[in-house]
Amino acid sequence: MNLLKPLSSFLVAVSVFAFATPAVSAANFSEPKVASVYAKISLNTDRKIAKIRGISAENRIKIVAARENLKNAFLALDAAFKRSDSERQRAVNRLVRAYSDLNLLIRISNPASPSTQTASQTSDSPSSPAVSPSLSAEAQILYYADMFEGRGTANGDRFSQSTYSAARCAIDLGRLIQVSAGSKSVVVKANDRPNCTVHPDIVDLSKIAFEALAPLSKGRLSGSFEPLGITPAGYRKELVAQNVLADLGVRFDENLPNTYFPGETLLVSWTVTDGKDDTVLFLKSPSGKKFSRSIPVSSGRFSYRVPLFETGKYDLVVASGMGFSTTKTQPIYVLPESAVVGKRALSEFSTPIQMGAPEFVREESSDLTPINVLKLPKTGARILWTVKISQPGIEPLVRRSMGDVAFEVSDAARFDSSKPVRVSISAAESSTPFSMDTFSTEKTVFDAEMPLAPSYVVEKKEAVTVSVSGSEAIVRTNLASGGPNLRTEAYLMAPNGDVTPHVFPSSETGADGYVAKGRSATLRIPLSDPGQYLVEVMYSNGFPAYNGPIVHQSGVASILPNEYDSMGKDTDSDVSVAPQNALRFINAIRKKAGKPALVLDSNLERLARFKAEDMAENNYVGHDDSAGAKINGTAKRAGIEIGSSLGENVAGGSVWSDFLLAGLSLSGGHRMNMLGDWTKLGVAAVVRNGMTYYVQIFAE
Repeated sequence: MNLLKPLSSFLVAVSVFAFATPAVSAANFSEPKVASVYAKISLNTDRKIAKIRGISAENRIKIVAARENLKNAFLALDAAFKRSDSERQRAVNRLVRAYSDLNLLIRISNPASPSTQTASQTSDSPSSPAVSPSLSAEAQILYYADMFEGRGTANGDRFSQSTYSAARCAIDLGRLIQVSAGSKSVVVKANDRPNCTVHPDIVDLSKIAFEALAPLSKGRLSGSFEPLGITPAGYRKELVAQNVLADLGVRFDENLPNTYFPGETLLVSWTVTDGKDDTVLFLKSPSGKKFSRSIPVSSGRFSYRVPLFETGKYDLVVASGMGFSTTKTQPIYVLPESAVVGKRALSEFSTPIQMGAPEFVREESSDLTPINVLKLPKTGARILWTVKISQPGIEPLVRRSMGDVAFEVSDAARFDSSKPVRVSISAAESSTPFSMDTFSTEKTVFDAEMPLAPSYVVEKKEAVTVSVSGSEAIVRTNLASGGPNLRTEAYLMAPNGDVTPHVFPSSETGADGYVAKGRSATLRIPLSDPGQYLVEVMYSNGFPAYNGPIVHQSGVASILPNEYDSMGKDTDSDVSVAPQNALRFINAIRKKAGKPALVLDSNLERLARFKAEDMAENNYVGHDDSAGAKINGTAKRAGIEIGSSLGENVAGGSVWSDFLLAGLSLSGGHRMNMLGDWTKLGVAAVVRNGMTYYVQIFAE
């Protein structure tokens, strides 16, 4: 073996430098040729390192370690010098890698090195983007040939063109690097080495990573890269395939990114493929917390948003039906921010965005578990949105997403609900669906104070729409002939919680006294105070056909809990506390609306219990009792004398009485009863066969 020839070629191909006086002398080597080359390399590296100014403590430690690694590589070559050709070649390859590693570390540690400057850093133009300090090194960027698919990489991974990975000399295996070309970049995991003897300064990307920068037809790009943070063992950056859970009866609607940062939203969208009417989403956090939603599916498709907070590996399963049995889970990684420290912005934000007041929407699963979602513009570009909600003296709430941003109901607990919050929304462009691949500066697209308000879901069972035009709420119906009857009153709950009824004009009323059917009908309701209102239109039986929020004038940050959110749903709860709970709750909303407090009345409680027992025994929920009588007639049946007019609210369901109480308070007509000119209250709840039957009775 001619040792000097490959080493000489190696010395010509790469610049050389050292960090300290060699700790190994010529006497440590048995082969004079190895000792001679080692001495020359050490001398040259000493000269190079002496020129570095302002080296950081972290980089100094890295260079010391790389220098030690190079020394050990020379010793290994010396030991293998007279062994087989394959052993000598492995030792040479080790030496090449060690030397290239040291080469790169010296280059990125030298602030004066021309190779650490990019076009954006050397320009004095005031339009140049602000770029954070980085350890940038120039590189030629290529991509793997398909022949390497499935082969082992230097760190033991299996190479795949569908994972965002790279081969690079002089980088810790498992480290993320930001690879940039022109105004775009992509973050990849370094898990392999190229032939460092021939190509010490290239970055070899998987095809999917290269395509984030340019079409494959480009073949080779001139660019740069920055070393970032180390990833956890076993981590792969990839898109979860659409059909990966096909055996569980579902297909993802698009490939799902498997990597996020704390506070980011995971959006899972899928289609049920086996015809079942239900679907389940299961997610287990790194600490073992389990999140599960079993949801009826409309048209075979569903989606759900989950804010992610814990760093580490989540396990995700989506399946059709009401449950699943599988050992297959999809890993979803939440990396700490430190994983991308040093990532650069390459360009100014350029995507045009038109954004008015942001719209917050409440979504609920079938068990009424809520999530608040901030709807954001659809731009056609890949945008990372960052939403910051703040009040003076309180830690800001920050959430992010590569789409609409999700908030948990508990997120707003930190804020004073009586004061406005500042909502600031910024955007950054990304070369892929991964938030870690943002390459532009952030641009603020919205920044204003907004009042806080509770979030409410829209409940719609008929062809009813409600919109705001100027200072009016416009209620429109388009009911089919022969359909159910709608009352002609629409109820409007104002921002202060008070309720007023508004009646459809006679021209919009049918001969039967209900809202006209077989044609459209319109009701205009004047709005006064700015803020969030609730509008309800009822069936003739008192159940809502439409109930939902509207916003007048400026937008609102509707992320506060509503009346449901503090209520339990368990039917095994103690219903004996229902009267006191109702009294506190109803008096609180009366106080907000400027109404005097009510008191509990024993006669009304007896009547309420009689009516609740009657509903339970006869399995109905309604104002007509089992004998067909209204509440005054029910009182006579019970032998209870009531000397004044009465108001009645009834409800039922497989939930606790307080949950029914909250529901009644969000129904316009029932809330009007709660806010009426009464002085006394009676309440009772009866649980029968898992069903709660609930009654409120009001009197003067």
